[in-house]
Amino acid sequence: MNLPRLFIPRPALMLRLLPACLALVACNLSAGGLPTTPLPATPPPIESRLIAVWVDGGSLFIWRTGEEYPRRIASGAVIDPILSPDGAYVAYTRGPGGHPLSLWVADTDGVAERELIGTRALNPESGDFVRQIGQVAWLDGHTLLFNTALAPALPGPGGGKADDLWAADAHTSSAARLLSDGAGGDFAPSPDGTLIALATPGRYEAADGHIRLVDPAGTPVAGLLDFPAVSTASEYAFYPALDWLADSSALLTAIPDPDLIYPAAPGEAPRQAVLWRLDAAGGASSMGSVPAAFFGLPRWSPDGRWLTYLEQIGAPEENALRLMLAAGDGSAAAAVVTGLAGALEPPQWSEAGYTYTYGDPGRVWLGAPGAPPIPFPMAGESAYGLIWVGPDTAVYTSAPYAPYELRLFDRTNPMPAVITAVAEGLPAFDAVQIP
Repeated sequence: MNLPRLFIPRPALMLRLLPACLALVACNLSAGGLPTTPLPATPPPIESRLIAVWVDGGSLFIWRTGEEYPRRIASGAVIDPILSPDGAYVAYTRGPGGHPLSLWVADTDGVAERELIGTRALNPESGDFVRQIGQVAWLDGHTLLFNTALAPALPGPGGGKADDLWAADAHTSSAARLLSDGAGGDFAPSPDGTLIALATPGRYEAADGHIRLVDPAGTPVAGLLDFPAVSTASEYAFYPALDWLADSSALLTAIPDPDLIYPAAPGEAPRQAVLWRLDAAGGASSMGSVPAAFFGLPRWSPDGRWLTYLEQIGAPEENALRLMLAAGDGSAAAAVVTGLAGALEPPQWSEAGYTYTYGDPGRVWLGAPGAPPIPFPMAGESAYGLIWVGPDTAVYTSAPYAPYELRLFDRTNPMPAVITAVAEGLPAFDAVQIP
């Protein structure tokens, strides 16, 4: 299929988005008993701008709505870009061989590229481990949060997440550690930027894990939940996913049975994952539980009204799963589709609905409570690395590795458009949509 192009590196073609309808595909599984919500009518188009950044051959490129050509804004060993919420800055990790040894930032105008923190500041003294950039997220329009991981300086075992917390400022080009090793963890900033949720895993059968809140300076605000550390049957630790409600009033998380990864004994009831509401003002309340698989734990919609999870069916060796959609407290669960482990993947919620992948890799379906799923972006087309940049707009790649096309999908005009063709490297991109 010839897709319309937003631009290409040779003389630009005119963008021609051809109207197309997505054929509804009836779901064979009943959703009896599941509360439903009518699909909202497609809202009228809102004038907005898309900003997309991507890595091609170690260089960072950017394109914005209204610009005819992409621009290269950084060259050499760029690994992963992260756009600020207002689209004013792009942060990116850098390092040889794909090792994120430094964190950089540039204006999206393509000027004032500068290093926020590098190897020397992260590792003031030599040792057995090299500290690298881990999780990175914007707290607001100019403040970055990140944590680090410790990699062996020489080939060998050891290392892992440092469970620390750092902050960097794009305005002042400075970075500082907020919490020392072991005092931070995986983090999730609240949508309003006033709180940071932190999760540490504990040690299986030895020490509990913790979820707590700090303010943007790293000052403790509240301890929310202690939980028995969960086995992963490997050297990796279990960190619970933290889903903030859109109004920042609470976050939702699922804590599995510590032994969920191991098969239940014959005749034993399925192990459960407990659903928790953790209030920003402090306090935790259990909402219920679901028999989720270890690699398909519950995730909530932004308003907390719905959740999805994967449930094992049949004998463990059959590797059969079904995708479940339920109310936010786990009640009224109904099957959506069945598939095999490795082909049926956990859904990704957007503001407009959720997506889930099954069948051949790259085959994506778009679903919403109360409606049958539809192929995304259309029947016969593949999508990888999908990110939602608005209720109706998504960016994705046409293949899991280069060469691939970075594509744009808009529900109001669903024929996907090509943003660019990428010649080298694994997909590493980000996009935001701003008024």
